[in-house]
Amino acid sequence: MTTNPVEWPTFAIEIEMFRRLQEDFEDVSLSHVPRSRNGRADTLAKEARSRGYIFSHIDQTQIDGDALRRIGSSATT
Repeated sequence: MTTNPVEWPTFAIEIEMFRRLQEDFEDVSLSHVPRSRNGRADTLAKEARSRGYIFSHIDQTQIDGDALRRIGSSATT
């Protein structure tokens, strides 16, 4: 996958959103799963895009203690 909107103009908006969101995280990784191995997700994504829905998913495998403390302190203020 590319992060260059010129190479993949269909996803220019998503690429720009990714770049902005990426700044808020210490480490970000992307992995490509071929459609043939992820048919259900591909179908859901196509349906969402055709209907104009915006959705996101963050899969963070490591918990950042500082981030949790910030979330906790903002919830109590």
